[in-house]
Amino acid sequence: MKAEAFAALLEAVGQANAIERHHLAPARVEQVGKRKDTGALDVVEIRESLQLSQVQFAKAIGTSARTIQNWEQGHRRPTGPARMLLKIARDDPAAVLRASAGAVQIRPSATKGPTTVKRAKRAGPANPKP
Repeated sequence: MKAEAFAALLEAVGQANAIERHHLAPARVEQVGKRKDTGALDVVEIRESLQLSQVQFAKAIGTSARTIQNWEQGHRRPTGPARMLLKIARDDPAAVLRASAGAVQIRPSATKGPTTVKRAKRAGPANPKP
């Protein structure tokens, strides 16, 4: 190492030590951590406003239950068309229920719990074997 480089490094270490002991103000301060997402969507709140389970909500918006879980737990954030669909679901929940009626039949249950989903029956063979 050249003498000039070593002297600059030694000076930097001395400055770091002085900053740590509060004898010298840092030239700049960087904050490291999670970014605050000002446009965050509360997926749990949106789903619960529709009174749907994670599986039902996933079918209603055309995604997987695992994706819903990842959004709700904060592992991932919805982006693009999914984010826009969630905004629509937040602002007009009935629109999502109307639009998803063809894919998943959603009907309110008699209780206050989540709604129930009625799935179409699969067509079986004409002559089932005994």
